Amino acid sequence: MFSPKSACVTSAILFAASIVRAAPPSYEVQFLGEGYTGTAINEAGSVVGNLNVDGTRLRAAVSQGGQPFDLLPLPPGMETSRANDINDDGVIVGAVCPNQYVITQPLAARWRPVGQGYEIDLLGTLPGDPYSNAYAVNNLGDIIGGSGFFGWNLTNPVLFTDGGPMRLPHIGQAADVNDRRRVVSGPQLLDLNTMDVQTIALPPGNWQGVVSAALNNNDDFAGYILGYSGCSTFPIRYRQGSGWHFLGGCATTTSATAINDRGDALFYYYFTSCGAYFEGEGSFGLGELIDPSQGPWLIEWFGANDINESRQIVAYALNLSTNVRGAVRLTPIRTYALSVANLVGGETAVFSVQGGTPLAGQYLVYSLRGPGSTYVRQLNVTLDLAQPVLLASGPADASGRFERSIRVPNAASGRSVWFQAAERDRTTNIVDRVVR
Repeated sequence: MFSPKSACVTSAILFAASIVRAAPPSYEVQFLGEGYTGTAINEAGSVVGNLNVDGTRLRAAVSQGGQPFDLLPLPPGMETSRANDINDDGVIVGAVCPNQYVITQPLAARWRPVGQGYEIDLLGTLPGDPYSNAYAVNNLGDIIGGSGFFGWNLTNPVLFTDGGPMRLPHIGQAADVNDRRRVVSGPQLLDLNTMDVQTIALPPGNWQGVVSAALNNNDDFAGYILGYSGCSTFPIRYRQGSGWHFLGGCATTTSATAINDRGDALFYYYFTSCGAYFEGEGSFGLGELIDPSQGPWLIEWFGANDINESRQIVAYALNLSTNVRGAVRLTPIRTYALSVANLVGGETAVFSVQGGTPLAGQYLVYSLRGPGSTYVRQLNVTLDLAQPVLLASGPADASGRFERSIRVPNAASGRSVWFQAAERDRTTNIVDRVVR
């Protein structure tokens, strides 16, 4: 989701220490393009972001399935663009501009996927306002943003409708909108169905207020809380069931930038570091999550931009081997294991998968015929096996782990058996074991 960042100032930093309650997932790195910055990721893993053309000109772009970015089209008369958010239907929102200054002179825009491309709509401004920007879109198609006289500080919160922008009442700058049609603004939640506002009381202490950056579908939100001292801001999260949670120590510039429905949150410290807080597991620097097999990567301090329910993260990184910088998609690496290396027909063994989508339906299949593309209608996936047979099914747990005891078929004795785990719309690698 769109995550506003504070202005650049000198910071005194206290980075949150890693608090390990459970082993975090290891991540693989998919490089999406040099010079690009990713801003948001949807549940399918599609990423939107922006190409920095020459330091002032930006061009909005989208990456599908971990592939390199493709630039989004510009309407006639427009020169630059930026993308802020994408929903699960692939609708992208952001802004365009007739000159190079899309950062300071934006006009809100929406890109809709049509066939193999995109159509773009300009969303307008409030009467009398020269500029607007679309910050976030939910899966119902609601688009929120800002309208005003200064493109970097659009103070009038708006809902972009088919009839034009509508000013949202009772709140300040709108930051995000969820599928419950709640809009977050600071410590306030505006219900678009009723236009009622819920104001969350600040935690105990002497605080100026909260600036929100992201909202999940449970009405939990994240951003930063502002005090009065020199080291005055803290990355913070609010959950409806448990209240406020400080994600790290103070700095003059720091914030949480994203939160998913599990409560996982991303955060950064200006010019120092960025990290992830995984619910029930603790805080980790993004760099330490990358598996060593991926090579040397440095996640830049401003790189923690969004996280989805599968814990895929969009970030900005430097490849220390090639010295190339750009957007990356970080995806948890699945691991697979059988309790024994050689199985005997009729015996029982334990098969486990880690790194799956939390609570998603999982399936374990086997094949005596080896690799071979097979579409399994029951699973709604294409497996890399020939004539697969279902052994076990069920949901993964809250950490994405799926474990089942399986009985090896007697017909498999003395033959090679290929086991594969899958979940709806997603397929794992093949595990090859010999049954004797």
